[in-house]
Amino acid sequence: MGRLNLILSEKIDRIDNIHSLQEWFNQLLRNAGVRVLVGKSNNKWLCIETDNPSLLLSTLNLQVYYPLEPVDKPILRTCWIEKIQGNVVTCSYPLSDGSTMLSRYTLNNWIAYLGFKRNSISSLDILKNIGVDVDYPINITLEQPSILYRKLIEKLIIKGLDIVFLRGLTPLEIERMLSKEKLSKYVADVTYLTLTTHMLYVKLGVRPKKVVENIVMTISKLRKHVAYKVCEWKNLEPASFFLKTCIIDNLI
Repeated sequence: MGRLNLILSEKIDRIDNIHSLQEWFNQLLRNAGVRVLVGKSNNKWLCIETDNPSLLLSTLNLQVYYPLEPVDKPILRTCWIEKIQGNVVTCSYPLSDGSTMLSRYTLNNWIAYLGFKRNSISSLDILKNIGVDVDYPINITLEQPSILYRKLIEKLIIKGLDIVFLRGLTPLEIERMLSKEKLSKYVADVTYLTLTTHMLYVKLGVRPKKVVENIVMTISKLRKHVAYKVCEWKNLEPASFFLKTCIIDNLI
């Protein structure tokens, strides 16, 4: 089988992301005999050249929470939020040829679908806390956030921990930061939403600010830039009704 180019729904902000992902894929697939070459398509999307796309995708999907392969039909499509203006969310996603498509959604419909109150400032704040923000990914089914996103909210509420969202680092960079004792003693768990967007669960009794300060200090020494947002668990309390609804729905 010849080598194929795979376009992934992963936004690449910096050229050093490419180098770090190349190293990470080499480590991940070292014993599988799969060769990859990491690049950038359309000046935006992650492109991977490989001789075994099936194995690469199956391995990748075990690492990240959101599936990253582009799909023509809107089933579990991972999009990137480009703009939120009033009641409209504009998202982008790639097609398999690397071209970029835009889609628009009604924010109030999302809020109602997730069990929150329409036209509510507190509902908007909750969504921003849990990743509905510009330059962050979200998984979509048809016109709504997918079951993966609903389950993500459930997980956040059940865990009862504060979260730090990080945007702009690769899994390898996260692994190396957590290998340092100073940061690892603050972080209970990590979820890779995509290859450049991650959720760090903060240990009980630790202020999220402490985690952010440590990350910013580490990154500044490497002359890199990351975007971050803090989601305090106490601010998710209004979403507890949503969780109860989900549990009841699952029992029916």
